[in-house]
Amino acid sequence: MKKSFLLIGLFLGFINSSSAQLIVSKMLGKDAKNYGIGVGIFAFSEIPIASGNKSIVIEFLEFSYFPEKGKGGFFAAPSGKGHISFKAGYKNYFSEDGTGFYLQPSVGGAIVSLSKEDEADAEAAFGVTGALEGGYSLAVGRAFGQKINLGLKYEYSYAKETHQIQTLGLRLSYSFKLFGW
Repeated sequence: MKKSFLLIGLFLGFINSSSAQLIVSKMLGKDAKNYGIGVGIFAFSEIPIASGNKSIVIEFLEFSYFPEKGKGGFFAAPSGKGHISFKAGYKNYFSEDGTGFYLQPSVGGAIVSLSKEDEADAEAAFGVTGALEGGYSLAVGRAFGQKINLGLKYEYSYAKETHQIQTLGLRLSYSFKLFGW
């Protein structure tokens, strides 16, 4: 019974400080010319520590997909490259109130997938990922901790030689606290 209450409490805490985000990104590196602009989403939770300008960030899920050029566009393309990652990081705001410019390095795991029709390596592989994000956070609802974040993020995911992705992405998020805590 105590474990159930603990799990419910942790779940409500994460929901309370969770955010959703949209990503538009471009692949970098040797294969970049073969893929178009990618889109993605991710969900994270930001947990303030010490003073209000430092946080631990847990990214539950980030998904990005890059369609292969010349295969009929984003929605018609059965082939492309994508990754799903989960990371933990440290966010440092350069102001005292947890808004303004920030820098956030993070590390974690990733699943990198190729889905080319004509390639033998058309499977997913598990590996590691690292990211560095810088951006600006603007408070829009002081009473409930609501923020709009705009960031630029570099990420490198490596699973094996044929399964790696380097991206530079523009991220937009709206964070809110569900219960206003």
